[in-house]
Amino acid sequence: MVRDSIKLDLTMFLYYETLNEDGKQIVVIDAQQGTEGSYYIAKKCLCPEGVFVRQGYSSVLATNTVIRRMIKETDGEHFEEMRSLEQNLTFEAAQKEFSDRNILFGEMQMKTL
Repeated sequence: MVRDSIKLDLTMFLYYETLNEDGKQIVVIDAQQGTEGSYYIAKKCLCPEGVFVRQGYSSVLATNTVIRRMIKETDGEHFEEMRSLEQNLTFEAAQKEFSDRNILFGEMQMKTL
């Protein structure tokens, strides 16, 4: 349901469990912050009726200005600040690719990347 209702896919950031309370089943969902900033209700698209932002303990509809800022922040301009899902990162693949193409890949290139 979450994958179909909310875009972009944030299922990898969810933890859920089903509890029994007074004979009723309750689904508890814990949503961690995703790597993208622009998540929205699929049926509403990226318009103010479908994008919510947190204000304290509440979720409120986002304004057009906020939506534009969110899109700008997540369109790749700030990729250096984005969180990688893979945290055990190395340059091994890059070193092999550069070597196969006879391109210098030293400390300066690693710092640039």
